[in-house]
Parts: sequence; structure tokens; C-alpha cells
Amino acid sequence: IGAQAEPAPGLHQYRVMLPQLAMRITPDMNAAIVQQIPEGTLVATSDEQARGGWLPVEFGGKHGWVAAQWLEAQP
Repeated sequence: IGAQAEPAPGLHQYRVMLPQLAMRITPDMNAAIVQQIPEGTLVATSDEQARGGWLPVEFGGKHGWVAAQWLEAQP
């Protein structure tokens, strides 16, 4: 994993803890998958935007939602 930028103010970094985490178009387990995020990837998100256990993220130039249970907060 290469160097990754610090998150913008108000955002928190999380590490993906699942081999392939599905980033979905809406915060719903049945929603279409935008793409898969590999394990170990760092993503930034705002906890204030969480919806029922889902967090909005941006990865690979795309926006989507991931299940927060598969993310580990980074210091």
C-alpha cells in the first residue's frame, strides 16, 4: 500500500478489514455494488453522515456506501 494523504478536516480515516468490501450505491445491503475495496485500504469519511451502520466513502474516484462494521478507525 502506497503513501496515502491525510484526510480533510472533519473526516476520519478507516482501514478496510474485509478481503473485498462492497461499496454500494446507497446505504442498503441489497443496493447495487459500485465496486469492491481491497482489504487494508484506507478510506476517509465523516461519522456525522453515518446512516444506520453505513458510512459514505470515496474510493477510486467513485462515491458510495460501506458497512461500518468492516472498517477499523485509524489514529
